[in-house]
Amino acid sequence: MTEEGIPSPPTNLRLSERSSRSLMFEWESPLLPHGIIEYYLLTYHGVETLNTVDYSFSSLKEKVANDTFMELKGLEPYSEYEVRVQASNSRALSAGRMIAGRTLEDVPSAPVNVLVVDADNTSLLLMWDPPTIPNGIILYYRVVYFGAIPNGIILSYRVEYFGVETTSTVNSSFYDVRDKTVYNVA
Repeated sequence: MTEEGIPSPPTNLRLSERSSRSLMFEWESPLLPHGIIEYYLLTYHGVETLNTVDYSFSSLKEKVANDTFMELKGLEPYSEYEVRVQASNSRALSAGRMIAGRTLEDVPSAPVNVLVVDADNTSLLLMWDPPTIPNGIILYYRVVYFGAIPNGIILSYRVEYFGVETTSTVNSSFYDVRDKTVYNVA
């Protein structure tokens, strides 16, 4: 019987999005196991997020026996992760192979610092800052505003802003609003 040696690294690593909070990691056994593979050691950590909240990514280690896949759960939306896998036999742990992938986008938090300024009798200025937790790339903003004039008629408007700068304060003016009308903005 020959003595076991150091296994070669796992091969054909694949990382695919499952949801905004999970990734599926798959791999194949080493080409040269140099014995019986007892388990795989996975190490993964976040490397980048668009969210302004600091998630303080830490490395997580998992042992996987007999499988060549693992769903990584509890991740942050639209964040990039690096995953490393190593094979282990009774003698040694192989060198690691690494792959990176990103979770899917999710619903952003609401815009912050929303301010409505009465510009004059027939116009309003609406300003807001982007969400602190965008959970992806903000493509557009939708503003709905409505008001009731003294005779009880509800006026409703919906405006969408595509391609606006999503990293700084957004300004929008609304014209032809009615004097002495209370508007709600959502």
